[in-house]
Amino acid sequence: MPTVEITRQGILLDGKPFALLGGQLHYFRYPESEWRDLLLNAQAGGLNTIDTVIPWNLHEPQPGQFDFAGIADLPRYIDLCAELGLL
Repeated sequence: MPTVEITRQGILLDGKPFALLGGQLHYFRYPESEWRDLLLNAQAGGLNTIDTVIPWNLHEPQPGQFDFAGIADLPRYIDLCAELGLL
């Protein structure tokens, strides 16, 4: 697990200067089959960090009824980001 430190000089990741270049991708708006290409395109555009919005009404449509399948497979999405080296 990397260490993150905020100093007067900026962000340090594992003790080294780090420029956070982030963007948002709403995983639930795209089919799972497109996630890898979308993330790779974001990375090719220079991003190293993905900000993720979690629409809880999608994951718990009724109290106590949970859905993490298909476009709602949040664990798979986060694992894919990590696999590609995105924070």
